[in-house]
Amino acid sequence: MSGESTFRGAGEVALLEQFDNHDGFRPRPSSVLDGRSLTLHLAEPAVELELELGAGGNARWRLGEERGECPFEAFELRQGIVAVAARVDERRSVFAVCARERGLAVLTELELGGDGGGGAGESSRYVQFGIDAPLAERFEPTAELVGKRVQWRYSSTHSFEHIYLNPTAYCWHCIEGPERWIGDVDPCVYYRLDQDLYLFAWSETVVPFNGAVAIDLRSGTSTGRFFGWDTEHAEIGQIVVGAYGTVLNETVHVPA
Repeated sequence: MSGESTFRGAGEVALLEQFDNHDGFRPRPSSVLDGRSLTLHLAEPAVELELELGAGGNARWRLGEERGECPFEAFELRQGIVAVAARVDERRSVFAVCARERGLAVLTELELGGDGGGGAGESSRYVQFGIDAPLAERFEPTAELVGKRVQWRYSSTHSFEHIYLNPTAYCWHCIEGPERWIGDVDPCVYYRLDQDLYLFAWSETVVPFNGAVAIDLRSGTSTGRFFGWDTEHAEIGQIVVGAYGTVLNETVHVPA
């Protein structure tokens, strides 16, 4: 075997280069939450997050003594189930799914630290709230996606396959796009939102990054947001994405 290797590893393509046209199939925002006021109740510790969701995509929020404003986008996943993407500030991003009829919401928050160089880091957390009342039930972790291999098309130039390996990890592989032929295995979480509807979120091990999407196997679509450090340019980026999915196959492992 001779010649130079053309292998490239995860993290070798700048994040903002990856984002270019990654949102080609993103859905249109919905006005379903415009003008609504919500109080989200966290059980432990017992705190309340108050939200005023204005028309035009601006939200006011208050959590104890902390308060602020931020832009948001809402996407109606199914009747009564809405996803929300919000850039809380320069270093914090939230993706949440609210099921108003059931009175519960699940939120994934990413906070980025450092300066985008070698000291850059991230802190991801997943929190569940009751909507306008104390939390009475929860979205449960699920293994229903485990074993599935799905191709996701985010735009005419970006296509990935995901293999959901086990309840804590998945494998991704870029088929078309700036990361073509690059792949990796990253830690992840899965929550069951409804029949064939899931919150899937992951953190990359190579760069400070969190992706969170709502996967709807019934419609073959996903909606979510990506947020992370572009360590090459020392810049933080966020993008809202949508994708069309095809289940390629499913693996059922043989017991030992």
